[in-house]
Amino acid sequence: MGGGEGKLKTAVAWLLERAPGASADDDPDAIEALAEFGVPREQLPQERHDEPDDAEALCLWAWHVDAARLFVAMRTQWVMLGGMFYVQHTGLNYQSLPVVEQRLGITTDRATFEALQVMERAAMPLLDRMANPQD
Repeated sequence: MGGGEGKLKTAVAWLLERAPGASADDDPDAIEALAEFGVPREQLPQERHDEPDDAEALCLWAWHVDAARLFVAMRTQWVMLGGMFYVQHTGLNYQSLPVVEQRLGITTDRATFEALQVMERAAMPLLDRMANPQD
């Protein structure tokens, strides 16, 4: 099942721009977002009982949920190039993908991998702008 790139790109922006520079551990709304993506509650650092105001803004098709869960779990696996005054995100470190898949219990098929790559491509310019605010 393909399509829905717009939904995936919106999900990336929603995830990255909600709490720039904060990890899920620091942001209760990010923790709720992870739960909405399907991350089991027992894997979350804490629980929130209220709903984020913009929960309806993020709506994914069922076949995108695994890609979104992988994207969130891979948030520490970015490959970056850096100079004195600039950081560029070049993509995800796919060497860690099998470990993340195993920990999440996800078997990545071709469509899920392609959806993850859509999210990755959408995230790179957003992450670059966040890392280089003077540009």
